[in-house]
Amino acid sequence: MKLNKGTSSDVNKIFINGIIYSIDSKSSVYESMAIKDGIIVALGSNEEVNNYSTDETEIIDLKFRTVLPGFIDAHCHIPEKMMIKKQELSLFDASNPWQYLKLIQSYVDSHPEKKIIYGVGWKSSNFESGEDDPNRYTEVFKGPNKKWLDRINTDKPIVLKDCGSHALWLNNKAFEYFGITKDIKDPVGGKIELDEQGELWGTLKENATRLVNIDNHQSYKDKDYLSRFIKYQNILHSYGITTISLIDEEELEMPLELYRRLEITKQLKLKIIYGVTIMPYDVCKKTICEQIHQLKRNRIIYKTDLFDVSIAKFFADGIIVMETAYLFNPYVTIDENYTKTNGIFRWNMVEFKEGITMANRLDFNVCIHAVGDCACKLAIDAIEYSNQNNIKQCYRNSLIHIDLITKYYIRRMKLLNINAIIQPFWFYKNVNSSKNEVLALGVERAHREYPVKSLSDEGIVTAGSSDHEVPEEPNPLNAIECAIIRNLYDFIPSRYPEKVDMNDARYRLNPSERISILEAIKTFTINAAYVLGKEKEVGSLEIGKKADFIVLDKDIFTTELLDVHDINVERTYFNGELVYFNK
Repeated sequence: MKLNKGTSSDVNKIFINGIIYSIDSKSSVYESMAIKDGIIVALGSNEEVNNYSTDETEIIDLKFRTVLPGFIDAHCHIPEKMMIKKQELSLFDASNPWQYLKLIQSYVDSHPEKKIIYGVGWKSSNFESGEDDPNRYTEVFKGPNKKWLDRINTDKPIVLKDCGSHALWLNNKAFEYFGITKDIKDPVGGKIELDEQGELWGTLKENATRLVNIDNHQSYKDKDYLSRFIKYQNILHSYGITTISLIDEEELEMPLELYRRLEITKQLKLKIIYGVTIMPYDVCKKTICEQIHQLKRNRIIYKTDLFDVSIAKFFADGIIVMETAYLFNPYVTIDENYTKTNGIFRWNMVEFKEGITMANRLDFNVCIHAVGDCACKLAIDAIEYSNQNNIKQCYRNSLIHIDLITKYYIRRMKLLNINAIIQPFWFYKNVNSSKNEVLALGVERAHREYPVKSLSDEGIVTAGSSDHEVPEEPNPLNAIECAIIRNLYDFIPSRYPEKVDMNDARYRLNPSERISILEAIKTFTINAAYVLGKEKEVGSLEIGKKADFIVLDKDIFTTELLDVHDINVERTYFNGELVYFNK
C-alpha cells in the first residue's frame, strides 16, 4: 500500500483498520489516516501511519468500516417546510384539495387578526380529477382554480405558494387586493393563468408571482433563523454532508451576519458556498448592476474560511409539471380546452446575457436553472457570450437540472467548459408524477429525461445536488442508488413492490443513462467540489485537504446496487471533528 507523506508531526488523530476510499484520480484505497489541526497529513497502512503517533495522539479503530469523503450538495436551499413556524399555514402534509381546504379554513378561523392569509406547500399533482372528467388534468398543469378558495368562509385575501416556489394560488379577494386583473399583460418570464373565457383562473406562475408581495408576512427573529439552521445542519450531518452550495430564496433569506455569528461561536460545522438569485429588472426593480454589486459587497464583508459568497444564480425557465420549462416543441395537448405552449423563458435575452457576463467578470461562478431543452440552448448561448466578452476566465459556470437536452447541446457544453449540476433524487417517480410528465412531454421526450451518462461520456464534470424543496430527505446515498439503477426506488412508499428487478422495463428510467457506483459517488464528492471551485480543499481524501469524511456501516462498493439506500452513515467528521454519531 502506498504511503502519501506530508508534514506530519504531533498528529491529533489516527484512524486505523479502515477501508478508506480516497476518491482521488487513482481511486486509491488506504487502511489508515492521520489528521493534524483538521487537515489530512498521512494516508497508508496501519504500520506506516502509526509512525506519526505520539503519546498525545488519539487512536480511533474503524473496525474495518468504509470511509468516504464528506458528501457535498452542489445546490440546495434551506427547506421552507422546515423554516415555517408552527403557527403559520403549512399545506405540505395534505394530499388532496379537500385537505387543503380544511387546513385553510381552520387557519382562517384561528387567526382572526390576519389581514391577509398566507400559506405554502400545495402540489398541483393533487388536483387531478376523476377518470370520467374530460378535463381531468387541467388543474394538474394549469394549477388550481380560484373557485376552490371560494369555499373558504372569509372575505380576506388568500395567497398560497406551491411547494417548489414556482406558482401562487389566489382567491378573488387577493387578485383585487393586489390589483391583478385579466387585462394585465404577463410580466417578462411569467404567466397569469386565464380560463377559456379570458377570466382569471387562480394561479400566477414563475415571474408573475412577483406581482404579489409575499415578503412582508415573514417575521422571523434571529433566534428562529439560528435554531432552524442548526436543526438543518444536524440533518445534513446525519446524511454525511459536510459542504453545501446554499442558494438563498429572498423571502427566506437568513441575514448573513448570522452565519458569521455561528462561525464565531463555533456552531457552524459546514462549509457553505453561498449565492443568490439574480432577477430581471422588470421583476425586482433592481438593475443587474445593483444586484451583482450587492453580491460583491457581501463577498467582501462576509467571506470567511467556512462561508464563501461566490455564486450568482439565474432562472432560464420553470418546471415541466407546471408546463413552464421552456421547450423547443410545444407540450402535448391534454384536454379540449388546452392552449398550446412551449413554456416560459424567464428573461429578455439581452439582459440575460449581460447579467451572466457581468457576474463572470466579477469572478462569480454562474449557475443557471435550465430544465427544458430550449432553456438549455439559451443558457449555453448566454455563457458563450460571456466567454467571448471576458478575457480572464477563472469562473466555473454550470447548468442546473438539465431535464431535457439534445446531444448537440451536450457537446456545446463540453466545448464551453460548462459543468452540470443534476438531482438524481428526481429519477424517483411515483405513479402520478411519472404519468404527468409523460402526459406533458409525450413518451419519446419523457424517455430522454434526466441524462447522466451522456454528460459523463462527453467529459462534462457532473455534480449531484438535492434542491431540497423536492425530496423529503436529501440523503446522497439515496441519490447515488438512483443514479446507478435509474429505477423507481423502493425506499419511498409507493404502489410499486418493495423490491423491483432493476431490469424490469415497467420501472426503469432509460437504463442507457445509468452510471457506475464510482461515478455516482464522485457526483457528490470530487465533482461537486470542482464545480464549486473547492477541489483543492475538499471532495477527496488526500494530503493537505480538509479532514471531512464519513464512516459507513457497509462497503458501498460491494453492496448490491438495489440495497445502497440501506447503507447508514455511522459517523460524520468535519475538519477532523466528530459532528455526527449514529449510536
